[in-house]
Amino acid sequence: MPVAHLLPVEGTIVVLSPNWLGDCIMSMPAVETLRANLDGARIVILARPWLADLWSMSESVNEVIAVNTSGWGFLKAARSLRRIRPAGAVIFPNSFRSALIAYLAGIPIRIGTKGHCRVWMLTDVVSGHGRGYVRHQAVEYLEIVGSGDTHLSPPRLVIPDEARRSIEKRFPEFGGGVWVAVFPGAARGPSKRWPPEYFAEAIRRICGSVAARAVVLGSASERSICGVVSELAAPYCLNLSGELSLCELAALLSACRLTLCNDSGGMHLSAAVGTPTVAVFGITDPAVTGPLGQGHRILAAPNVRRSRFIGRTSRMAGRVLAAITPEMAAAAALEVLRG
Repeated sequence: MPVAHLLPVEGTIVVLSPNWLGDCIMSMPAVETLRANLDGARIVILARPWLADLWSMSESVNEVIAVNTSGWGFLKAARSLRRIRPAGAVIFPNSFRSALIAYLAGIPIRIGTKGHCRVWMLTDVVSGHGRGYVRHQAVEYLEIVGSGDTHLSPPRLVIPDEARRSIEKRFPEFGGGVWVAVFPGAARGPSKRWPPEYFAEAIRRICGSVAARAVVLGSASERSICGVVSELAAPYCLNLSGELSLCELAALLSACRLTLCNDSGGMHLSAAVGTPTVAVFGITDPAVTGPLGQGHRILAAPNVRRSRFIGRTSRMAGRVLAAITPEMAAAAALEVLRG
């Protein structure tokens, strides 16, 4: 059962962050609940360096400690936490390593879910509803902090003025017109990626129907697939993959009218800054990992057995994604833009 009410209302509470962009955003409502319930506490996030900017935009967070916990980095993370002497820890990742960090740091209250042979390192275990129970991943994080509230709203992000000024200076073309953000990548790999030629065709149909342009976005590792989409959809596209910090990306997305994307971190960041999404889902379940908030359009093939546990190169997932046509995506996007 939920046990986060055992946390002290004052002192330092450390939250061990998930390691993926989308998971972090889905965990933010739980951190906001912590802040509301523990108003006198100092909330510190332990996150990997590439996620520090994201957490810095949360008003619920007092400090972010950025440590790469892979390899022997877990020892550095434990030492960093030991120095600030937290009164309690909330462990969002369901991994052995994350529990070990809190345990080695000597934090007196360590709350997390069971699994991965780590129960002995936790002082309080959240049992959850079991693997067969379907609920949004954001609800799972809320359960860890002791909240059964299933009314989900996007997290409240505060985009730095500096990031907005940077976008205005570097890309003055965003000062006017209708822009559509496009995320053709997904960190999970091909099993969650709609074909790049489908993205390009959808962009051509959208921008050819309304006075709009598209900006193709992604991480540095996704430059190749973003380049393919941008070239195929010329002259409607601007490719900025790998060129923006997370704060700049959030600022740019907030200036867009729509985001066309896979089930990905880009989808969740768009929703978090208030930009509606048209999201393409394959085998993954939008009831579990869909964007938070209202006004989003989900494109998912019917009569599909869905799962959050899929291989990176699942052929079945590829076939399901290919069944969703560019015409369907363009129609959904145009409804949003014209609405």
